[in-house]
Amino acid sequence: MINVSNLHIIGYHLGEKLNLQAVQKALDFEVIKSDSVFLLLKNKKDKFCYIKEYGSVVFAGFMESEIEEVLDTLNPNVMPKSEFPEEDFNLIVGQDKSFSLDVNTIFTPTLSVNILHIILFNLGQAVALDFYQLKVNELLEKTREISNQLELSGNVKATRIKLRKFVGKTMGLKNRMAENLYIFETSDLAWSDAELAEIDSKLRKELEVLNRHRGIQHGFDIVKENLDLFRDILNHKHSSNLEWIIIALIAVEIIQLLIERFS
Repeated sequence: MINVSNLHIIGYHLGEKLNLQAVQKALDFEVIKSDSVFLLLKNKKDKFCYIKEYGSVVFAGFMESEIEEVLDTLNPNVMPKSEFPEEDFNLIVGQDKSFSLDVNTIFTPTLSVNILHIILFNLGQAVALDFYQLKVNELLEKTREISNQLELSGNVKATRIKLRKFVGKTMGLKNRMAENLYIFETSDLAWSDAELAEIDSKLRKELEVLNRHRGIQHGFDIVKENLDLFRDILNHKHSSNLEWIIIALIAVEIIQLLIERFS
């Protein structure tokens, strides 16, 4: 058991996949649990750090300065901490007889390493969802700009190359989320222990993991629908331009034939 009464938990998503072997060497913390996709580390007494390969880092019991130091070590792009998506909770131990959640507060009667693992695991997923929601919002804003152009001028001003790049960016982001964020994944711990399964279920419900994931997928669908429309418009415009070029070439050919006949 972990003998604490209160832990402040805060998670960030760095926007990059992490090399866990390199992370383990760089941080030099005690490894509590690990496998190919996560590390659960301990730094001194009652300070834990959970790191997911897809880029989520969740701290429990760390001071602000210690968090800054770890993020500076892990952050490949030297991005300010204020720009990372984050989830922030207080963990209260021993006040309630059963596991429960309130606004930004988690209550548990006891705290074991496995219970802490389940909590940090779910917060890591939630903060990753925050990251992908921000990215989808950026794509939606870009499609909104093109839609406004279409509404005002009747034309899509983006070139076919720019639109193809936009499609590539959208598909790349969607594929990254599918590859790196196993959002329907439940920790193996929850499959083998009824108490942990109940905790996992309550956390996923409180954090709205499935609803947020569906919202992101819906955002991708809207972006794709708009891109398909923009592409059809540009293809039609391109086809029309080709038709006029062919007509012009035929006209030039006819004129040349007439000049040759009557000259």
